[in-house]
Amino acid sequence: MPAPFEWAFTTRGSAVEGWDPRAKLVSMALVMVALLVHHNLVLKSVQVVLLVLVWVGARLGWRSLGFAVLAVSPLLATTAISAFLILVPGFEPAVRAATLDLQIVGVVLVLTLLVRTTAPTALAEGLERLLAPLGRRGLPVHEAVLMFSIALRFVPLLLEEFQAVTRAQLVRGGGGRPGPWARALALPALIVPLFVLSIVRAQALAEAMESRGYRGAEGRSPLPPRRWSGPDVTVLTVAILQLLGAVGLAFVPGPGAR
Repeated sequence: MPAPFEWAFTTRGSAVEGWDPRAKLVSMALVMVALLVHHNLVLKSVQVVLLVLVWVGARLGWRSLGFAVLAVSPLLATTAISAFLILVPGFEPAVRAATLDLQIVGVVLVLTLLVRTTAPTALAEGLERLLAPLGRRGLPVHEAVLMFSIALRFVPLLLEEFQAVTRAQLVRGGGGRPGPWARALALPALIVPLFVLSIVRAQALAEAMESRGYRGAEGRSPLPPRRWSGPDVTVLTVAILQLLGAVGLAFVPGPGAR
């Protein structure tokens, strides 16, 4: 099982990594909406299969795919059980359970693909360029995107720091207490050092940005010029077609459709 901080972006040289981040953001958002607006089992299965094919094309590995599904297995189980307990007119319980579970798996795959195939800097740049019209209206788009990018970078670092603090506590005899209540009482010994380390890292980052003359979005431009290519247009077209098909099926009566 891979460590939690291995879920961050790493270069694998796949074609998916070369897609424009704007195309990824828009396409993933459209696919996610397409997953949520209908309850057709066949179309939802096709959507998940397409996401798995993109996963394979991104060279993320079958083991990581299994871990992603395993991570949400409790939610899948409870969703299936609730589908059988809560009867909905026009739906067979088994069909409803399968469609809801496929919907959850699809959303997880979409978000994981976006994060694992796009560098945080490229993701922030694509989001900022998509929201550029709002920035011309006076909204602090650059600052909001910058905070989003820093948060993405801090997640794997904080997970690594948490593991280091946990090992240090175990070496000092502060861990391994039996029972949930004892473990809950031991949480402050882990959270307080992690909180202090987060403040130290944030202060170091602020000093580094200030020493390099950071002054916000004024006068800044992206380092690599990005232009939409054929694969970007193809991916966006497939996402739009999925959304149109999902919206059409959402209003078609019949078994398995809303």
